[in-house]
Amino acid sequence: MLDIPAEDERWATLTNDQRRRRILEAVKYLVSRRSHDVPVCICVEDLHWIDAETQAVLDGLVDSAPSSRLLLLVTYRPEYEHTWGTKTYYAQVHVDPLSGSGMKTVLDALLGGAPEMSSLKELLAARTDGKPLLPRGERPAPGGYRRAAG
Repeated sequence: MLDIPAEDERWATLTNDQRRRRILEAVKYLVSRRSHDVPVCICVEDLHWIDAETQAVLDGLVDSAPSSRLLLLVTYRPEYEHTWGTKTYYAQVHVDPLSGSGMKTVLDALLGGAPEMSSLKELLAARTDGKPLLPRGERPAPGGYRRAAG
């Protein structure tokens, strides 16, 4: 976003740091303003692959959460580190691995019941250790699994 051409001459005179701050402030303002009208839920998956700019946006939203009607729902693997744990309004929900029958139910719902899918289901169950997230080390192309769904 920092390199998007803008018609505003004042924007062109800002440094990249100033632009970054303005963009972060704008995102916080837009979410905060919308949350005054209706509750807002923002879901962000796979924070263990997050870039620094997106992390800055999330940190800003976390800081503004107490003054807005915002639910920030995120998923991440244990190796991801954040500074939100000390916030009084932060709650972590640990997702235990699914049982064998639970994983079968999820995979049947996602892949169907065709017999030719059984080897793929076994592979996915083994590689995910029963966790209903992507297998470790498997990073989809941005929006890849959403494109396939629709």
